Amino acid sequence: MQNSSISSPTSNSIVAKLLEVDADLAVTEVQLAAQLQSIQEKRHSLKNVISLFPPVDTAAPTPVVTSTPVVEKLAEPPVPEVATPELEDTTIDTTEALPQSQK
Repeated sequence: MQNSSISSPTSNSIVAKLLEVDADLAVTEVQLAAQLQSIQEKRHSLKNVISLFPPVDTAAPTPVVTSTPVVEKLAEPPVPEVATPELEDTTIDTTEALPQSQK
């Protein structure tokens, strides 16, 4: 049985990568926390301005406008033709269904 405290070079590089990812995530966390605080401050300011106006009927929901992302249209790949099975040549005898002509 191997001693778990002895590390191979591969596990050292894995741990180094994991620590690097952890550090990147910590930086992202700090940036997002600052962004969240900024958004909360803007909302607070907006609510203060809203409170200066008389109340409105909130029964009718105000439509929310969202921007649509600009997506560059790429050339569409050609659609391969799909082979469709041929319909079987079927004939129906309709002579029995026709009324007999009277003489």
